[in-house]
Amino acid sequence: MYKFALNINDEKNHLSPEDGLDIGDLSELTGTLKKVLQSKKNGKCTLSGVENHGYTPNFFTKSELVYTKFIEVHKDIQEKSVKDLNKDEAAYATTLKKILSTDKYLEPIDKDRRVLFRLTSKDIDTAAENYSVLTNRSGIISEIGSPKLEDARHIYLHNSEYKIYITAVQEQILKEQYRKGVVELKLKQRRSIKSGRVLNAILISIKVKPDSSFSESLSQLTQEELDVFENINTKDDILTLLRS
Repeated sequence: MYKFALNINDEKNHLSPEDGLDIGDLSELTGTLKKVLQSKKNGKCTLSGVENHGYTPNFFTKSELVYTKFIEVHKDIQEKSVKDLNKDEAAYATTLKKILSTDKYLEPIDKDRRVLFRLTSKDIDTAAENYSVLTNRSGIISEIGSPKLEDARHIYLHNSEYKIYITAVQEQILKEQYRKGVVELKLKQRRSIKSGRVLNAILISIKVKPDSSFSESLSQLTQEELDVFENINTKDDILTLLRS
């Protein structure tokens, strides 16, 4: 069982279980957090009570995936700008920014009851100091495009947690490979100086593995390329994933 929490307070310690978030704000916060944690898919997550360290809602789950998502989303919000977050993370970050307003802060608390860091509304949508790295990545495109016309075009590779920004011309090429063949990409990654985590990437060039069929492209995968994918050990595992 994993127990974790969110401590919300202000510098004068005014918040408490009796004088905390409005029920509407709490509902919006847990609603957007639920989508990030994917608790329907990954495992039940329960709001178990509010402690008096400020206003501190506690959560319980048996799912390691749910707990890991909780840690990762707050690290993402701490280090990435909102535009670099995925859709559900961005909605949660926007909700937090509104709730924290100008005078509150939030502290994620892990299963060992350690405060990970402190976030204020000013910290949200502020990218961490970063550096650039040129690298090559292979994978299957699991998402392409953007939900709004004004948003920057991007893709995700399967099991990658950062956006890869693309041009209109690149998008047309990559559409043909969406959830199909393995692509080899040359990327310019932006990485956090503090943690080394990838914040986002820009696509520089594309190489599609030459083949006459998808099955043949899978047969050309090396073991190193297979190791990129989580829970993928053989080429048949990829076919099973795409059919699901």
